[in-house]
Amino acid sequence: MHLPRSFLSVLVFGAFFCSAAQSAQSPSLSLGQTEDSLAHAISALTLHNQYDAAQTAANRLAALQPSTGCVFSAMVQVSRFDDLGDTVALRQATRNLDTCKATGLWEALRLFELGYAHSVQGNNVQAALKTRSAAKHFKESSDPDAKAFYAIYAYYLDQLTAGISWMPFISDKRTAYIADLDKRANSSSIYWPLFATPLVWIHYDRKEFGKALGQVDAMLRKAPGHPVFLQMRADMLFGLGRNQEAVDIYLQSAQNYRNRSGESIRYWCAVGNLARMYQKMGNTEQARLWSAKLASPAFAKLRKWMPASLMDDLDDHDLLP
Repeated sequence: MHLPRSFLSVLVFGAFFCSAAQSAQSPSLSLGQTEDSLAHAISALTLHNQYDAAQTAANRLAALQPSTGCVFSAMVQVSRFDDLGDTVALRQATRNLDTCKATGLWEALRLFELGYAHSVQGNNVQAALKTRSAAKHFKESSDPDAKAFYAIYAYYLDQLTAGISWMPFISDKRTAYIADLDKRANSSSIYWPLFATPLVWIHYDRKEFGKALGQVDAMLRKAPGHPVFLQMRADMLFGLGRNQEAVDIYLQSAQNYRNRSGESIRYWCAVGNLARMYQKMGNTEQARLWSAKLASPAFAKLRKWMPASLMDDLDDHDLLP
């Protein structure tokens, strides 16, 4: 499971809603030996894009601990959607997360995942409320992974309120939250992709492209050739002005995704990014060639699923049909 910018943009929307979440959590996200081995297997298989095998392992975990298994099963389904554009898997994850029961920090993680699933489907109010409830649980725990999950939410809350001088008791602990994320992105054995991905986008939004690229490269050392991480690497390279390297990655990504999953969401991400990159490089001929592909009926069917940041950029540069 990875956290694209579309989810990060709604993380703090629920900050001003009341929450009835309680704090009856266990002290950590730890598992018994057998369950822990299964959790690590699920994570490894998912990172190698072996989603069917990962789902089988998640089912085994659910047989031992139903609530924990539900959470990990949803992680597999969400990752499948994020990579292959499998919207059926995303909807199944949403249904499962809505109905399964969990306690302690597993409840917080269930709510966190559910918030992401709702945000991708455009249910921003539900996404914000679920995420706000998850943050309350995470904030009250000393578990290092819980602190990192909370740091994602809290960073964007401070980002929202920074500079609003009329609001009382404003805090700005963004540097500390970045440090919490950085620590767990590089040391959490299971959840590191959930911390590394938002950390990359935080650096990107701060125009710290070198730091962002360094983090992506660390991710690719753990998961060589991961197709989603490679697209992220192209974005960071382009931010650094290494334009041809970025284009080369997206050209290969478009071909690979078309071979793996047809004209799926990630394929169209590659197409859209190639159009905008070529235009910004001054190659109007290639920009027109790639933007013309967006007139396809296949793209129209998936348009609502496309990342808002990419669509806004394409619209701003008149690259949408």
